[in-house]
Amino acid sequence: MTTLTIILIVASVMLGAGVLTILVWFGYTSYLNLIERRLARRKGVYRELVAELATRERALLEPEIHRIRTLLDLEALEAVLEEQARGTSERPQWLLDVYDRLGLVDRYIERLRTARQWRERAFAAELLGRVGNAKAVPVLLETVQATRIEDGDVREIALRALARIADPRAVEPLIESLKSAELWLAPRIADILTRHGPLVVDPLVAFLEQPGRHPARAWAANVLGEVRAPRAFPVLVRGLGDLDDEVRAKCATALGRLGDRRAITYLLEHLLSDPAPFVRARIAGALGQFDDPEVIDRLVRALGDPAWWVRMRSVEALEQIGARAEGPLLVALDDPDPEIRIRAAVGLERLGVPATLVGMIESAERLPEAMETLVKFASAGARELLAELLLHPSLEVRTAVVTAIRHAARRDLAPELIEAARGDAAPVLRAAAFEALGGLGALKAVPAALDGLTDPKTRSGRPPSASSGASVGRMWCPGSESGPPIRRLVCVPRRPVRSACSAPRTPHPTSSASTATPSRTLPTT
Repeated sequence: MTTLTIILIVASVMLGAGVLTILVWFGYTSYLNLIERRLARRKGVYRELVAELATRERALLEPEIHRIRTLLDLEALEAVLEEQARGTSERPQWLLDVYDRLGLVDRYIERLRTARQWRERAFAAELLGRVGNAKAVPVLLETVQATRIEDGDVREIALRALARIADPRAVEPLIESLKSAELWLAPRIADILTRHGPLVVDPLVAFLEQPGRHPARAWAANVLGEVRAPRAFPVLVRGLGDLDDEVRAKCATALGRLGDRRAITYLLEHLLSDPAPFVRARIAGALGQFDDPEVIDRLVRALGDPAWWVRMRSVEALEQIGARAEGPLLVALDDPDPEIRIRAAVGLERLGVPATLVGMIESAERLPEAMETLVKFASAGARELLAELLLHPSLEVRTAVVTAIRHAARRDLAPELIEAARGDAAPVLRAAAFEALGGLGALKAVPAALDGLTDPKTRSGRPPSASSGASVGRMWCPGSESGPPIRRLVCVPRRPVRSACSAPRTPHPTSSASTATPSRTLPTT
């Protein structure tokens, strides 16, 4: 047998297999279409009957349901009921009764428990959710909790089915399951309970009032806040003093969601006294829901909390209050605590105050006030903001930022000032940057200052090279060990440097009067 013969035989077998697969697919599709057409004809007989059920009063449903029980084609009737379940977002009581009386709910519950194929279990869970009968809640919860033996897709479908069930009878088993749920499942059950709205308030209030440190009590407080139940206010206030940290935190968040102004006093009382930092953070966030002068004052004080997340939450709470918080935050920029100044600057930046300052500087509107606030921002440590504003298109804004950096003595921004001194298109800005670098005593700026001596452009009759030379002369105090001896600069063959180094010197801005020594005038060479 030649190689060609073997190839032809293999090709023929593959071709035959392909043709056979296509024929089987066509045959199976035709069979399914035939079954579907037959079922559609059979369903037509029962559509009118099911439509009558939707219009009958509850007292008249019993005869109709009894008549349905005598029918033989339950498969077609079930298909019609399934269409009704899929076609409505609500779950009418008549549909629940029909599924329950005919035993269809029990049938799908049994299929979810015992079916061998995961597709059948998933279909049963999906349909139980669409029907929305509370009898399905226990088996759906069992399916969700079977993490070791159940398929992940089936468990997810069961969770979605639980969320669809709006039957009031489902509240009690859901609350019982919340009490024993694992950590990963408790938030999902709490979310499902939230969908039931006011129906969950009374049982959850009773559960929250129970003594002990049950972990589910925190989720009960969370649900009460989500549904915004006013009658839960007293128990939530008492929850602020609970022994469980998580319960106190969830109660604070819930009180903020309720929006009841009576909660302000209680929240302020616990804002700085609660021993747990993350609880104080939740209280600060809850206070941010209220617009009250006392709230703003206490939140500003909370900016000095030793826990960083409390300070951050306080800033976020002030941001939620809005424009009325700008004044206290501006005052906080003068606080002696640098951490409070930084947090206040962050809050003001998020409220858009820097953009307002930029507009005031560009339009020369209340310029002294804008410059004073910008210097405060620079002192508070808003490094990214200042670095970004050094690249602003407006020359007035860039110049104001350089001035603010110099007044705030921000030596950490020396690299950005060096870049501005070297590459800015405006001679005025380059000269201002050199002067700021000289005032800061930035040693790293010496090469840029020496290069600037060759700048031929002028500013108001004064060459920028003169500013560069003067800044070089101010970058070292005599005898400094960190820089080269000043006599080496005097020998530089550039007259502005020699002149600046030979001029009488004043102490560095950061040097104290007791340690500063006057410079001696050296002869030029």
